[in-house]
Amino acid sequence: ALPLGLVDQLGGLTEAVAKAKQLAKIPADQSVRFKHFPKEKSPWQAISEMFGVQTEAAKALVMLGGVMADPQAQAVMQRID
Repeated sequence: ALPLGLVDQLGGLTEAVAKAKQLAKIPADQSVRFKHFPKEKSPWQAISEMFGVQTEAAKALVMLGGVMADPQAQAVMQRID
């Protein structure tokens, strides 16, 4: 990323916080708090919002998809047909 100009410098969270403090003219020894935006969602919440269903329905759909992908379940369904 650096040779391609996608980033200014390399580093992790600690370096990023130090650089942000420097740019914001916050003393290096002053502590800062982190806020996470947006609030993290569980995978089930994300799926339910994506498909417009309730969380329990999303769980059921995922579980049903897993069952239907099972070769034994597919064999039973073929027998039923």
